[in-house]
Amino acid sequence: MLWLRRNAFWLGALLGGFVFNVALQKGWLDGFPDSALIGLSFFVALLFVFGIWHHPDVQKYLRWLYSRNPRMLLIGLIIIGGLLGGAAGALGYRAIRKQNANEAKARSNTESESSAQQSSTPSQSPSSEATTLGTPAKPSLKAPSSAVAPTPAIRHSEKVATSLPPSTATPAAPSPAEEPSYPVEKIRWSTEAVPSRRESFPFGLQVVIQTNVVISPTHIRIDCDGPVADGQFRFAGPISSMFNVMAGPSGNSFELHFGGPPFTPQTPLVVTLYSASKIKVLRVRHL
Repeated sequence: MLWLRRNAFWLGALLGGFVFNVALQKGWLDGFPDSALIGLSFFVALLFVFGIWHHPDVQKYLRWLYSRNPRMLLIGLIIIGGLLGGAAGALGYRAIRKQNANEAKARSNTESESSAQQSSTPSQSPSSEATTLGTPAKPSLKAPSSAVAPTPAIRHSEKVATSLPPSTATPAAPSPAEEPSYPVEKIRWSTEAVPSRRESFPFGLQVVIQTNVVISPTHIRIDCDGPVADGQFRFAGPISSMFNVMAGPSGNSFELHFGGPPFTPQTPLVVTLYSASKIKVLRVRHL
């Protein structure tokens, strides 16, 4: 009991570091905000320094070192503080830089796909559309030659449309009231190989999924050409949490279902798949 009271701080720090490392390896903290992680890193560093500074053995050693060589004590404290501050600053800089890179990549993918869709949709006139769809053009009514007996003139009471075969009639253009009120839902995705966080599943594949309409609730299924062992998911943007989440691998697929927040064109989904062998995505569907 006496040993536990004297070493409770070191035991708590050791167990806390172990639990934190396991949580990172399992991906439990992927949705944790980067700003909160940076603040927590500085807090842990300050707490560690405070605990060491007030430890009886450390106090005794510092008094002895101060009595022997105070200049060396000052230099040592400056070096230790610089190392701790540099480590915390490097962690914060790396987290912010990674978040900015992911947001820029998702934004560029959205812009490139929208520009490609606009350039691949040509504008056609009604006559060219009729030719493209295979509808024959309306035949011209010319006067017969002198060698053929003249046809009787069409009376005013007769309808011109009855003189044309049904197959040659040009369909009327749809009225604006018949156009759909909402665009057709389209799911697009892009893939990129990334490092894996699982030692038993060394292959990582990142899938960025985008939509052109707002979807809520969301149920996405990713089909691959090989077995999927595990996966992680998040929004590529400021959104850091989801609710009513059910997700997991199923054979060669990975399904993700969450009640909110909505899946919108401004917030692409980033799904990272882990597997024992190299895989590729065959299709992504909204169920």
